[in-house]
Amino acid sequence: MTVRLLLAAIVCGLAGCSSPQKPVAQEKAKTAQPVRILQFYATNAVARGDPVTICYGVENAREVRIEPPVEELKPAYNRCLQASPRADTTYRLTAEGFDGKIATQAVSVKVLPAAVQAAPHVAPTLILTFAASAEVVAPGGPLVLCYSAPDATTVTIDPPIRELEPVDRLCFSTRVARTTTYTLTTTGAGGKKETERLTVTVK
Repeated sequence: MTVRLLLAAIVCGLAGCSSPQKPVAQEKAKTAQPVRILQFYATNAVARGDPVTICYGVENAREVRIEPPVEELKPAYNRCLQASPRADTTYRLTAEGFDGKIATQAVSVKVLPAAVQAAPHVAPTLILTFAASAEVVAPGGPLVLCYSAPDATTVTIDPPIRELEPVDRLCFSTRVARTTTYTLTTTGAGGKKETERLTVTVK
C-alpha cells in the first residue's frame, strides 16, 4: 500500500496536479450587475479662462468617458478632474457596463465674463448637486440619490427618506414603488433657502 501511495504522489507531481480552482460565481455575479452613474456634477459657472471642476462616480462600470474629452478616465466611486471650457459647454458622461449596456448623464457649465464672475455680491450656491442613479426604474426597484451641500445649515428631502446634513457629498439608497418627485431643500446663512427637484419614473 505504501509503495502505491508513493507512486501516485510521484505521478501526480510529474503531471502537475493541482487543487481545483475556486468557483468564479461571485466574480460573475459582480460583473452581471447593471452599470450605474452614482453622481455627475460640475461647477455651475466659471469665468472665461478659469478651470471648472467636474466630479463623477460610477458603479459596475467597465469603461468611462466624457465628451467633449477632458482626460482619460477610469471607473471610480468618487473622482474629480478639471477642464477649461472657452464657451458654454455641456459635458456628457458615458459609463459602459460589463454586459455591454451603457448609462449616460449630462451636466452644463456656463462660461461668464471675468467681471461678472468676480462680482462680490454673487451669493454662493447652497446645493452644488442633486442627482439620482437612474431616471427610470422598475416598480420597487433600488435607487441611489446623491447630493452636495457643504455651505448649507440644514438639509431636508421630501418625501422623507432619512435625516440629512450639510456635507460635501452624501449618497443613500431607497426603493421606488411609484413615479416620484424628490425635493431637496436647504437653508443657509440669513435664512436663505434653495430647492432642487428631480423626478424618477417607475414603469
